[in-house]
Amino acid sequence: MSIQLTYGIKNIIVDEYKLTSFSTFEQDDELDFTINNRLRTNEKDKFVRVETNIKIITRTNKLLVCNLVTFIDFFIENMEILIDESNEIVLPDQFAFALNSISISTSRGILFSYNKGTYLDNVIMPLIDTSKTKLEKDVSQKD
Repeated sequence: MSIQLTYGIKNIIVDEYKLTSFSTFEQDDELDFTINNRLRTNEKDKFVRVETNIKIITRTNKLLVCNLVTFIDFFIENMEILIDESNEIVLPDQFAFALNSISISTSRGILFSYNKGTYLDNVIMPLIDTSKTKLEKDVSQKD
């Protein structure tokens, strides 16, 4: 069964940004990115929040260099069609992956902007295939 959802970005929030001082790690150390997303639904206010946490970690010493947490809120005009027989909101996987992808891309741009003018100035988070990522869905029940 195919459903038609009307949605868009409602709000973008940077909840946390931390950058470790330059002297605490070797500049030549390679960097790894860890990205975690959690989807939360709010039926009353008709939106889904995607919480994205991006960590930049040194490969050798596993030192946390940078941490960014964003909240991307998506309004859903017709959220009632996502409520199942047991009165729970069910996000179709394809829709959840779309929100996940938009959130990661938006957070990538925020990270690049926040790191501008720092020692991470030219570090760009690599592209990832969000269809292969594990989604954590924290769905609420209808009031």
